[in-house]
Amino acid sequence: MKEHFRQHPLVLALLGMMLSNQTVAQSLPSIRTECLGYQTIDVPGEIEYATLPPNMSPANGGGYGFDTGVGVWKTYQLVDSEGVFDADESSRSIHTSSLNSAAGLQSQLLELNRKRQQQKDIVLAHADMLARHGDMDPGGKLRQADLDEAAAFRFYQPYNGGNSFGFINGSGKFNFSTLAGDHVVSASRKLEGTPEQTIANFLRFYRARMPFAVPAEPGVCLPYGFMTGEKKPAHVAVSFRLVDRPDIVVYLSDRDASSEDSIDSEKFVNEAVQRGYFYGAKLTEPLDGRVRPFHSITVDGRQGLGGMALITRSVLSGPPIHNETNKNQDWGYLAYIPGDKNAPPGTSSNLIFKVERFGRFAKTPMTESEFRDLVKTIAQSIKRRPGAWRAG
Repeated sequence: MKEHFRQHPLVLALLGMMLSNQTVAQSLPSIRTECLGYQTIDVPGEIEYATLPPNMSPANGGGYGFDTGVGVWKTYQLVDSEGVFDADESSRSIHTSSLNSAAGLQSQLLELNRKRQQQKDIVLAHADMLARHGDMDPGGKLRQADLDEAAAFRFYQPYNGGNSFGFINGSGKFNFSTLAGDHVVSASRKLEGTPEQTIANFLRFYRARMPFAVPAEPGVCLPYGFMTGEKKPAHVAVSFRLVDRPDIVVYLSDRDASSEDSIDSEKFVNEAVQRGYFYGAKLTEPLDGRVRPFHSITVDGRQGLGGMALITRSVLSGPPIHNETNKNQDWGYLAYIPGDKNAPPGTSSNLIFKVERFGRFAKTPMTESEFRDLVKTIAQSIKRRPGAWRAG
């Protein structure tokens, strides 16, 4: 009877292989499809977008990053949507904040107004100094100018029961932030009726979106959001990192090919590898040598040019991103894929694709070969989202 239950070595080996394969399959992150701009992109596992910290100025696309101190550059979310009457960039910019609650929004309101009060106090102090030293201001014109400036000072006001706040600047623009889903978004618009009506009109076209919730309707995918009603194709350039691999940061810029002059791919990639496109880089150089540093890449059936880079990180005064145990060196990849300039607007994009590794934040080791394979796999997955743009 015992013979029937004896564990045969071959059976044990097969069972071990099955369990091992099952464990590996369970440990590997699943491939998921996200949308960004007018494109879709496949990534392994969950992602986290770079966002704007509270009270950080978004000027020139700066300030975006992750809570580990890793920053990103060249960040834009420019949507020329219905209800926007200005052509300047500030009226097309949409910024996604790391704030995710009404309480956080109220704290930001108080902090911004505190800074505004400090600015007003400086102006009033200057006026007081001029009053005490009349010889410095004969006739009191300078002091009166200070008093007029202080009287005109505007402060942020709460709206929508504390779920929004806004500020009307000197040119009549309404700068506002509002809670949409799990994140706060900020924009600048001309007033359309009351401040509440202006925010409501913005939210007619903007809605919150969780990662991997890919819409089937026309519109542009933003980090944690989706916007419809574009009067012309949007320009979106954002970064995200892999939650299971926080050392890997992916960047994609999607800009309509008909809206900008054509760029020489080799010149662009060469200059970008050398400077400006890798965060906190002290030095960058082609990883594949200088004889043939760039290689062709096919994305959604279109030919582009890309290059691997060896990045030496600077030792920054802020949160450290360098990795002394590896001589502060990391890998990076950058590619430019030109669209068809003669295609109808909204149907073809110029793409900039970048992947950076920040070894300091790696949970598990990665070889250079594995990094190259990851870059190739993600790049080859990028495709234009069907039905993303509807003319007219």
